[in-house]
Amino acid sequence: FKNLGLYPIVMDDEYAYSKFTRLLPFSKSVFPNYLFFIVYRVTNYCGDGFLDCARILNVLFFVSAAPFIYLIGRQITGKKTALLIAVLSLLGPVNVYTAFFMAEAMYFFAFWVFTWFFLRTIRQQDILQWMLLGILLGLAALVKPHAIFLMPALAGLLIVFFRQDRDTGISRKILLYAVFFAVAIATKFGISFLLAGKSGLTLLGTSYTTLASKSMTDSSRYLNLA
Repeated sequence: FKNLGLYPIVMDDEYAYSKFTRLLPFSKSVFPNYLFFIVYRVTNYCGDGFLDCARILNVLFFVSAAPFIYLIGRQITGKKTALLIAVLSLLGPVNVYTAFFMAEAMYFFAFWVFTWFFLRTIRQQDILQWMLLGILLGLAALVKPHAIFLMPALAGLLIVFFRQDRDTGISRKILLYAVFFAVAIATKFGISFLLAGKSGLTLLGTSYTTLASKSMTDSSRYLNLA
């Protein structure tokens, strides 16, 4: 109810996402958020109320993340505390993104589903489990390409678990991790190619690639980061 009836707020981004979702073919998009585009294209059925329909979808995805946040919390704390964490996660300022015609709310959901499944899979030796994990990461990257930036953190976590897990052989661990990353990349680029053709074979999309290129060539940024 808080979101309904508002005008666009982040005008430039909301205009771009609305245009690429509802009006243009996927091959014309400067963002490779193809899974988001597919789902939110249903807002065309809402006529001139498409913006409020997008907000309803945002709320559904955002709230649907709560069970997965709870299940993650249950692994390290009690039921009441885990429930409190899940509720507070939804009440935090990040819920403002549910008012925007943007991919953040759907990515919020995708991130927590992936994280929950990652923690379930990390000690498994079933290669199908690791393939499914890769598919989930690839799908998250099709909601927002920012999911790719999880890979360094995931690599760090895998190294930690690699050292802790003494029941699985080294060659088996390397195979499982390689399958995971390979399937994630294949899912992202395979579906992108099917939906957008050659223009979909991009890591970040033309808009983010341009920004990244400018940042990488600015030597002062590396000094600031250091």
